[in-house]
Amino acid sequence: MTKRLLGTLIIVTFLISGFVFAQLPEQPPVTSEEQGELVGVPIDQLIQTVKATIPEGTLISITSDKGLFGKDKGTYTFKFDDGTEVQVDKQTGEILSTEEGQTPSEETLNLLSMVNIPLEEAVKTVVSAYPENMFQSAKIEFDETGNPVYTVELSDLTVKVDPSNGEIISPEGEMQIPQPTESIPNEPRTPTEEGTPEEFQTPLNENF
Repeated sequence: MTKRLLGTLIIVTFLISGFVFAQLPEQPPVTSEEQGELVGVPIDQLIQTVKATIPEGTLISITSDKGLFGKDKGTYTFKFDDGTEVQVDKQTGEILSTEEGQTPSEETLNLLSMVNIPLEEAVKTVVSAYPENMFQSAKIEFDETGNPVYTVELSDLTVKVDPSNGEIISPEGEMQIPQPTESIPNEPRTPTEEGTPEEFQTPLNENF
């Protein structure tokens, strides 16, 4: 008797749950405007905001902050040559914190002495060239040959930029494929042409 009552209660519970679920309004689909809001403020606008607060500073890196287990914290940290760091909200562009630095390091001064194009210009160039990729980070560093280079990380691409002229060097791992050259086919030689192998030359018979 108890088992039968328990089974009846379970069936009634399922029926009530199904009825309540059916009465819930359908969730509207996510519109393109809502998706655009998730992208946040464009990186070039964030750079302008940060540079306005420290106009004399020189940007050396922009980092997308990560939290526990590599989860995006929704902020960027802008670092200047003297060590000053500015944290900005990606979605609103609000400056959350500023930590003042002291003096540039010797390595930083050495890097910047060989640079003609600022970091913000390199970022603008890369973002314009690859609009389908989300910006992640950017920094100046020495490459394997000891020359300065801007490294810009996108959502699924790493781009190198020459700091002397602002030109994109190449996406990391992309190889330059040489173009095939047209070759002129060799025409077959006749036995009368110069350079004919000796085996094709018929010796004259003086007694003939």
